[in-house]
Amino acid sequence: MPKRQPNPKLLLDSKTHSRHSAGLLAPAVSDCRALGLSNTAASHANQLSIFPTATLSFVILSLEKLPQVLRPGFMNKTSMKTAADKLRTMHIIDAAIGGSLCLIAAIVASAIANGHPWKSFVPLIFSVVLLLNARLFGARAGLLGTVLAALVFAGFLFSPVGSIQVANESARANLGWMLLIGIGFSFLFAPPTSGCRR
Repeated sequence: MPKRQPNPKLLLDSKTHSRHSAGLLAPAVSDCRALGLSNTAASHANQLSIFPTATLSFVILSLEKLPQVLRPGFMNKTSMKTAADKLRTMHIIDAAIGGSLCLIAAIVASAIANGHPWKSFVPLIFSVVLLLNARLFGARAGLLGTVLAALVFAGFLFSPVGSIQVANESARANLGWMLLIGIGFSFLFAPPTSGCRR
């Protein structure tokens, strides 16, 4: 009895186990031949295996010669460096925006609370602003905003004015709690990037 030959028109896909016509794989073979790859590599490019790791090594090496246009998932070193620089710039911009907003809010809070008996509690109330800043603009913005707000309160709100030394003990304790809350939340719970970019 003669041995039955498999139908060359139908191939079994190794990932989906569905049948595809051989005509769909013909462009891949013609692309391999157009790039000057050997006929063996071109013929092996259209063969599918039920084991994904069973691909022949010389086929993989031959297919690495494909141009970048035919390999859309491939990123070269230049594009990776550009993406990393862009990400670093966005982190710096987010930190600058969040820190600037905290600085302005701390100056406004100092101007409003100056001369009132409850001014020693302003850093504790301002912790809410610091938490929102860290949540919206990321951890770096939370850290920068906390430090800038503490400097503003120590220098302009509490006596002696113009110095970062705080004479009032309760104001110093509240300032320390604000620093602890702002820095701790930024390190532990704040997202690494701005909420607008997520």
